Amino acid sequence: MDYIIIFDVIIAVLGMYLLYSALQMKRTQKISTLIVNKDAIAKCRDKKSFIESIYKKMALFGIVSIVFGICGCIDDMVYSFGRTYDIVSVLLYLAAWFLFSREIRNESGKYFYQEG
Repeated sequence: MDYIIIFDVIIAVLGMYLLYSALQMKRTQKISTLIVNKDAIAKCRDKKSFIESIYKKMALFGIVSIVFGICGCIDDMVYSFGRTYDIVSVLLYLAAWFLFSREIRNESGKYFYQEG
């Protein structure tokens, strides 16, 4: 058995949770503790604007994660897309993760009080 499929499933589930959390943030206007811890949420200057600025990016990264996880499962179980696909898809996923992380840091800097 190829154990890498476990990671593909975890990434797909993470994507579903990110997408769900993004939609919940938009609907309830409450910041998800998935991206900001509870202590930091209390330091937010403008929760509504922060949610507006981040929820689409979070939903997009969730969709990217779901697609990456599903394609990985197909690659592992049904049809192998080849070594080139494996390398390129991982690099693209890491780039998406890096961009999403950078956006969260940038938006947090705008909307949260900084200590020190």
